[in-house]
Amino acid sequence: MEGVDIKIAEVMNQYKAESYGDIENGIYVKGELIRFEMVELFDGQVTVMLPEKYIDMPIEMQKIKYPSENRPQIIKCNEEGEVNFTFSLLNSALEKSAVQSLEKQMKKLIRKVQPSNVFYDEGLVEKESTAIGWFEYKSPTIDIQLFNLMYCASVNGKTLQGVFNAPYYDWKLWKEIMHNVLKTIECVKK
Repeated sequence: MEGVDIKIAEVMNQYKAESYGDIENGIYVKGELIRFEMVELFDGQVTVMLPEKYIDMPIEMQKIKYPSENRPQIIKCNEEGEVNFTFSLLNSALEKSAVQSLEKQMKKLIRKVQPSNVFYDEGLVEKESTAIGWFEYKSPTIDIQLFNLMYCASVNGKTLQGVFNAPYYDWKLWKEIMHNVLKTIECVKK
């Protein structure tokens, strides 16, 4: 009977993956359906699809996870605080044509400051409203390794900088999701 139960579970999981396999319909992560919604950031200058149940990280948790006073301006996280989407809109000027150059500079700086990081893919998402330069890397922390995807974009001539991170053991689950989230980032002209 166990074999039949396993087969039924496999068929159900396949059905779930086919029915809910994208940001518009939701994505199953570890058996939990994560639905996404369009969120406006920075007084409507940026829109992006994020998990609908993610919350603003409590300030006490921010101070632990991002001890510098220069922590990201917006931090959205799951209930446990282990999966994060961060956003900062910096006053430094950035034109769409310079995004890829800035992305490479950011990668070089992180490599220099934290040589124990392991770098993977990098790329550029070109959109009508902006370009988004990104790169992925694994970083050690006190107790676990993290999967990080750092990105930058031009938003009304300013620099949008963001980082996504999750426990590294879940990187395969989140990599594709995060690449789809990047494609939803839009700059709203002000």
